[in-house]
Amino acid sequence: MKRVPTKWTGPLQIAVVALAFLWLGALALTLPLFYSLMPQLVLVPSGLTPSESQTYLKDAREAISVVVLLFTVISWGLGMLMVVGAWRRWVWVYWLTLVVGGWLLASYPITLLTALLVHFPKLPQSATPKPPNIPLALGVMGEALSVASVALFVVMVVVLIRIGPWACQKTPVEG
Repeated sequence: MKRVPTKWTGPLQIAVVALAFLWLGALALTLPLFYSLMPQLVLVPSGLTPSESQTYLKDAREAISVVVLLFTVISWGLGMLMVVGAWRRWVWVYWLTLVVGGWLLASYPITLLTALLVHFPKLPQSATPKPPNIPLALGVMGEALSVASVALFVVMVVVLIRIGPWACQKTPVEG
């Protein structure tokens, strides 16, 4: 059996590639903001001398920078893999895209249930850092991309059930 493209294959590939580039663009836009907010995100323990506080802050920033760098490299690698995989119609990339979309879809009720059911003890004001001010446009952009990703996930599941991966139908091989 050979898989042949249908009229839905191209638009589905374009949607996956476009969404991957939008997510990578959003990541590129938010990294400078994250680094500008980093001093607010690190809470220095009380009781340290000024030099110890500076050392602690420097070490924490370095550790966070390494984690952010690894996250960025992995994210860009995964994004480019999805772009190439969509273009080449790799079936395993279709499944990977479905897993990522399903994970995003599942995160909404999990976050809601956690907020409603899990009791977190109230910490003293001095132990909690001030929440960073994130521009509204970035928050809206993130939510819009999440909604678009969930919509693409639903479309991909429907296409998978009705036609097959990447909207390609199975046909017998001639010859």
